[in-house]
Amino acid sequence: MIVLGLDTCFAACSVALARFDGADGDGVLLTHRFELPGTGHAERLAPMIREAVTEAGIAFGEITRLAVTVGPGSFTGVRVAVAAARALALAAGAEVAAVDSLVVMRETAIRRLSEAASTASSRAAGPIVPQGGCAPLVVAVDARRGQLYCLDQVATGLRALARLSTVDDVAAALPDRVLIVGSGGRILMQSSRIDMPGWSTALSDLMPDARDLVRLTPLLPIQAAGTLAPHYSRPPDAKPQTGAVLARRP
Repeated sequence: MIVLGLDTCFAACSVALARFDGADGDGVLLTHRFELPGTGHAERLAPMIREAVTEAGIAFGEITRLAVTVGPGSFTGVRVAVAAARALALAAGAEVAAVDSLVVMRETAIRRLSEAASTASSRAAGPIVPQGGCAPLVVAVDARRGQLYCLDQVATGLRALARLSTVDDVAAALPDRVLIVGSGGRILMQSSRIDMPGWSTALSDLMPDARDLVRLTPLLPIQAAGTLAPHYSRPPDAKPQTGAVLARRP
């Protein structure tokens, strides 16, 4: 099985290809692209896919499964990868699997923290988790307007969905000892519970990464390409105009 993973939910744009031998076989990462365009995901995603497929030495028709993050994230960004996955799946006759962006971020955080812990520089910098051992890991992302996208220690499993909550509500629900990853960590540390000595933050630059998405793919449920849709935690910012007067044609 050859899997193509796509993510454009937040500021990053990433693509990865992996090969899996058998239903339960270990995957081999064939190629990986990760960029931080900020905007312009639609312009960058197609070239990144072409580059990845060319580097892996495969044809589009060999891709058997598409994996994509479906949100939450920016309104436009989420739609870019979802639309691309639907189109590629239909063209290649491939299966489709979808997952919450914060679930992938949790996997990315675990990988990055493990890599950091194995280096001499991370040991010299001191512990990145609260003293007293392993703490629950919470993914928190700044959703603006005083809100956070949050995937807490209770939201386990690959079908978990991030919740949208106010900063105060998230802070009140956190345990006394926790490791917060993502852009929401700094915001939570500045909340009313900043005096919590058991709170730690890491990876404020955390984004979903397609290399971790493809690693999860064999465990994700398959769905029809036509049913793939973005997962938004709130309505789009754009509002339809009301009371507008259409000009008459001469």
